[in-house]
Amino acid sequence: MNSGIYHIKNNVSNGIYFGRSIDVADRLSHHRQQLRRGVHVNKRLQHSWNKHGEEVFEFKMVWEELPENLEELEGLVLETAWGSERLFNHHKLSVGGFLPDNKLGCFSRSEETKKKMSVAFTGREFSEQHKQKIAEAKTGLKASVETKQKMSDARTGKARPQSWHDKMAEHRANNPNPMLGQISPMRGKKFPTIACEHCGKEASKGNYLRWHGANCKSKE
Repeated sequence: MNSGIYHIKNNVSNGIYFGRSIDVADRLSHHRQQLRRGVHVNKRLQHSWNKHGEEVFEFKMVWEELPENLEELEGLVLETAWGSERLFNHHKLSVGGFLPDNKLGCFSRSEETKKKMSVAFTGREFSEQHKQKIAEAKTGLKASVETKQKMSDARTGKARPQSWHDKMAEHRANNPNPMLGQISPMRGKKFPTIACEHCGKEASKGNYLRWHGANCKSKE
């Protein structure tokens, strides 16, 4: 049987990552390739790999299981191991693994799974340490143009919650603007200008580089 639950274990630190797949060998090979290239999506696992080296890691199928039972079994494994094992997994919800006709792992979650995730996260308060780990995991990640557009569309026409306004007010109260009510020291100062050789207009160095010179519209 090719499908089942696998783990990636650091035998030095005992850190462990659980996952599921309908083709465990292929999935583990993909994990190994990402780690070797230094681009694995799980930053904790990648950091451990970089620190201790490939030779201390174990890639292994630990339970064989039918594809239709994988999500439930993975959830049970993570729920059981959560708090008692040093997990690289970011959370104990079962949301990983390759699905049929989806070799890159960019899977679509079922409506049932989405509802379970929604219920699990509703009202949950994250500790400052957990928030910091999430921030570190996202550092350097860039959203695609499509994702940015979806985020923009989702926010369009929606008022920000009162909690957001309260946080902003608290931030402004604790971090007052030192220049508030003062005259800027740069006010009235004259900056050197550069004359554009194409249109003849004078501009500061920054504006010259942006709008004139090689970028001037009057350039023939």
